[in-house]
Amino acid sequence: MNVVGTQITDALTDGLDVSLYLSTSVFAVALAATFAIWYAVERTLSIHTIVTTRRELFYWAAILFTFALGTAAGDLTTEAVQLGFQLGVIVFGALIAVVALAYFGGANPVLTFWIAYVLTRPLGASLGDLLSQAQTYGGIGLGTIVTSAVFLTVIIVLVASTCLRGSSAIGSDRRAGRGGCSIQAWRPLRFPHHRRRYCVPGRQRRPRGGEGPGQGPRDVLGRRRTRAEAARAGGVAYRRQGHRSRLGGVARE
Repeated sequence: MNVVGTQITDALTDGLDVSLYLSTSVFAVALAATFAIWYAVERTLSIHTIVTTRRELFYWAAILFTFALGTAAGDLTTEAVQLGFQLGVIVFGALIAVVALAYFGGANPVLTFWIAYVLTRPLGASLGDLLSQAQTYGGIGLGTIVTSAVFLTVIIVLVASTCLRGSSAIGSDRRAGRGGCSIQAWRPLRFPHHRRRYCVPGRQRRPRGGEGPGQGPRDVLGRRRTRAEAARAGGVAYRRQGHRSRLGGVARE
């Protein structure tokens, strides 16, 4: 999807001589429209709730326009406005730093995520051009092969370290009984068109009666019992309305 979005922008700019100002504006409007329709239909833009085909289609459409917009905006900043590769890296890096500070300061996490995601594309393009372009054009002159190898190595290291940390955290949670993907951490996520259970991080919830997380036992007819019914059937001691009582024929205190 990254390559497709980049090729669309390059085809419009280099092949059809479309102005970078126009392409940047068009892709910005297309991305904003995608987010608006996505939120109007699904009432959320969080990537953690992409559990249906329709939400996945909205997500990939947003990714496509994000990369196309990032390429156009990066080329506009470094070439049309003539800020140069070095200044482009500084500008987009500073913008991402501001978004990060806003996130840690309590800003909306979904909004800050998508803003930072859009800004990573022109930052990567500016940094790649800075490393690969010849010194006569304002770059370092490493070449495209060396630059691609460097980026690929960084990506592999980051992905591997993230997977290792995630697997070790889940393993420790399972050993400590704090959730992970154990039954205590399973809790229902209610979506309009999706009523399945997903393993999500959250507070540990232990099953009652062995029937699942937060659910009481069933009777012989398969009907879900309430806590009071389960206690009354099993003679369980419990506290209600400030006084202790024991059901099943035992006198109240």
